[in-house]
Amino acid sequence: MKKRSLQRISIVLLALVLTMTPLVSFTLFAQEAPQEEQVEVEYHLPASVKVGEYIPALPATQREVVLNHLEPGRWTYLEWDNWPLSTMYFDAHGTFGFAVMSDETGRATFPDRFQGAQCFYAPGPVVFQARYAYVEGEFDDPTEEEYITVGDPFIVTVEEPVIETNAPASIQVGEHLHLETALTNTALTNKDVAYYLDPDNYRHPVDNTGNVWMELIEDENHSRHEPAYQPKVEILEGQDLVAQANQDYTNTLHSSEDLIFTGTGTVKLKVTYQQFATCSCMTPKYQLGGVYVPEQGTNYQTYSPEQIITIQVTEDGQLPDKTDLENLVKEYGDLQAGDYTADTYQKFADALDRAAAVLADPDASQQEIDEALLALREAHQALKLADQTTGEKPPEDNPPTRDLAVPDLMCAMFLLSGIILAGLSLSKHQKQ
Repeated sequence: MKKRSLQRISIVLLALVLTMTPLVSFTLFAQEAPQEEQVEVEYHLPASVKVGEYIPALPATQREVVLNHLEPGRWTYLEWDNWPLSTMYFDAHGTFGFAVMSDETGRATFPDRFQGAQCFYAPGPVVFQARYAYVEGEFDDPTEEEYITVGDPFIVTVEEPVIETNAPASIQVGEHLHLETALTNTALTNKDVAYYLDPDNYRHPVDNTGNVWMELIEDENHSRHEPAYQPKVEILEGQDLVAQANQDYTNTLHSSEDLIFTGTGTVKLKVTYQQFATCSCMTPKYQLGGVYVPEQGTNYQTYSPEQIITIQVTEDGQLPDKTDLENLVKEYGDLQAGDYTADTYQKFADALDRAAAVLADPDASQQEIDEALLALREAHQALKLADQTTGEKPPEDNPPTRDLAVPDLMCAMFLLSGIILAGLSLSKHQKQ
């Protein structure tokens, strides 16, 4: 009876192994099965652009989209999912949709989806996700349910404008500085600020619905809803240490003025390039709903670059020297807590944090720098290795564990089946 029971159990186990083996094999190789051919999208768009870049002026190869593997000879409508009206990075005026017929290979090229006055006016990512729908004719308008999303999204990055100045890190008390600023890394040209100070230059009259439409009047100097800025320099700190004179803020991309430093200490300046609301697309309602908004009470969402400048005014015009402290922090930065006793390492860590704070402080005096340097050296010298005092040792990492992968499971199954077969053969031989 025992032998028969053993045989039955062995047969059941063998059947189970043989049943599971195809399932495991299918799991391993199912992902390699060929996929059916699907519609594909090619984005011929620039990976990065600058503020003020005018899309219709780009080469044709940088403003078209191509769909492949369509049904040949079908009218196909292309649209963007999550059209970037709400991103505040992109002015999408003038865009309209139209269908293109796919050729005999199923390829359709949409030559220019950017018709009108598109101009990038704030930094950040603009995400494009293509969708398509088959329609009966070139001017048919597909419903939302007919659209099919195709491919991965494409991101166009609008680069950050850069404010450049000639401000020094330190200056001697009594000196004068002719401060110059410039807004760079844009595709804009310098204009006269006076034009933008009068909204009538780029606003149409309010219509009978109480709505207002804003756009730059097309002329030889102003067009395309392009961004424009009003520069400004403010004194945030040290108002009693510096005086401003001869300020020139009449240009959209640069400014100049004279600074007279009358006392020692820290002077902080904020340079701002305030963006004019040159387009109704800079309003929340237009961004989210594609509608015009009332002129009164409109909260325009403009992007205005800023930069803080710190100038140390000293008797000799020299900044405190942080070189030795910087080198020491870098040298001690790789020390590990587990190698030292807890109390000595904690004191060292506190001194290291204090040194880092002094390095990050633009107003730190030479005395503060020297004190932080001395404290860090003393804390480092006081460090005690764990195994030389209390016998403490750094904790050892646990040995790595290894999960049972699918191939390991298969090997185990085949080994088990071999053992079972051997057991059956031996049992049969004993019975004979």
